[in-house]
Amino acid sequence: GHHGLQRGRGQQLSLGSEADPEEYMRVFAVNQFGVMLCMKHATAQMVKQGTPGSIVCLASVEAFIASAYLLPYVATKGAVNQMVKAEALAQAKR
Repeated sequence: GHHGLQRGRGQQLSLGSEADPEEYMRVFAVNQFGVMLCMKHATAQMVKQGTPGSIVCLASVEAFIASAYLLPYVATKGAVNQMVKAEALAQAKR
Protein backbone atom coordinates (compact mmCIF):
# COMPACT_ATOMS: atom_id res chain seq x y z
CA GLY A 1 0.00 0.00 0.00
CA HIS A 2 0.87 3.63 -0.21
CA HIS A 3 1.59 5.75 2.82
CA GLY A 4 1.82 9.52 2.91
CA LEU A 5 2.78 12.37 5.17
CA GLN A 6 2.31 16.05 4.52
CA ARG A 7 3.27 19.08 6.54
CA GLY A 8 3.32 22.78 5.93
CA ARG A 9 3.01 26.19 7.53
CA GLY A 10 2.82 29.78 6.33
CA GLN A 11 5.93 31.94 6.29
CA GLN A 12 6.54 35.51 7.38
CA LEU A 13 7.85 37.90 4.76
CA SER A 14 11.17 39.60 5.48
CA LEU A 15 14.35 40.84 3.86
CA GLY A 16 17.38 38.69 4.59
CA SER A 17 19.08 41.63 6.27
CA GLU A 18 16.03 42.08 8.49
CA ALA A 19 15.25 38.40 9.16
CA ASP A 20 14.60 37.51 12.77
CA PRO A 21 17.09 34.75 13.71
CA GLU A 22 14.48 32.94 15.81
CA GLU A 23 12.00 32.92 12.92
CA TYR A 24 14.76 31.78 10.57
CA MET A 25 15.61 28.83 12.84
CA ARG A 26 11.93 27.96 13.29
CA VAL A 27 11.42 27.83 9.52
CA PHE A 28 14.51 25.62 9.16
CA ALA A 29 13.34 23.37 12.00
CA VAL A 30 10.03 22.73 10.26
CA ASN A 31 10.90 22.88 6.57
CA GLN A 32 14.32 21.23 6.48
CA PHE A 33 14.91 19.37 9.74
CA GLY A 34 11.33 18.06 9.76
CA VAL A 35 11.76 16.63 6.27
CA MET A 36 15.08 15.06 7.30
CA LEU A 37 13.43 13.34 10.28
CA CYS A 38 10.62 12.01 8.11
CA MET A 39 13.11 10.66 5.55
CA LYS A 40 15.23 9.11 8.30
CA HIS A 41 12.36 7.19 9.87
CA ALA A 42 10.73 6.19 6.58
CA THR A 43 14.05 4.89 5.24
CA ALA A 44 14.78 2.98 8.46
CA GLN A 45 11.36 1.31 8.32
CA MET A 46 11.77 0.31 4.66
CA VAL A 47 15.21 -1.17 5.39
CA LYS A 48 13.88 -2.99 8.49
CA GLN A 49 11.02 -4.51 6.49
CA GLY A 50 13.21 -5.28 3.50
CA THR A 51 10.63 -3.40 1.47
CA PRO A 52 11.82 -1.51 -1.58
CA GLY A 53 10.07 1.74 -2.21
CA SER A 54 10.32 5.41 -2.87
CA ILE A 55 10.35 8.41 -0.60
CA VAL A 56 8.96 11.47 -2.32
CA CYS A 57 9.78 14.87 -0.87
CA LEU A 58 8.23 17.94 -2.41
CA ALA A 59 10.12 21.18 -2.02
CA SER A 60 8.94 24.13 -4.07
CA VAL A 61 9.84 26.04 -7.19
CA GLU A 62 11.51 28.29 -4.62
CA ALA A 63 14.30 25.68 -4.47
CA PHE A 64 15.30 26.85 -7.95
CA ILE A 65 13.87 30.34 -8.42
CA ALA A 66 14.16 32.59 -5.38
CA SER A 67 11.56 35.18 -4.45
CA ALA A 68 12.27 38.41 -2.63
CA TYR A 69 11.31 38.60 1.05
CA LEU A 70 11.33 34.82 1.54
CA LEU A 71 14.95 34.18 2.54
CA PRO A 72 14.36 31.51 5.22
CA TYR A 73 11.74 29.73 3.09
CA VAL A 74 13.86 29.78 -0.08
CA ALA A 75 16.93 28.55 1.80
CA THR A 76 15.03 25.61 3.31
CA LYS A 77 13.59 24.55 -0.03
CA GLY A 78 17.06 24.55 -1.61
CA ALA A 79 18.31 22.54 1.36
CA VAL A 80 15.51 19.97 0.99
CA ASN A 81 16.25 19.59 -2.71
CA GLN A 82 19.94 18.85 -2.12
CA MET A 83 19.27 16.71 0.97
CA VAL A 84 16.92 14.44 -1.00
CA LYS A 85 19.45 14.06 -3.82
CA ALA A 86 22.21 13.16 -1.35
CA GLU A 87 20.03 10.60 0.44
CA ALA A 88 18.94 9.05 -2.85
CA LEU A 89 22.57 8.59 -3.87
CA ALA A 90 23.45 7.07 -0.49
CA GLN A 91 20.49 4.66 -0.49
CA ALA A 92 21.15 3.62 -4.10
CA LYS A 93 24.52 2.20 -2.96
CA ARG A 94 22.88 -0.09 -0.36
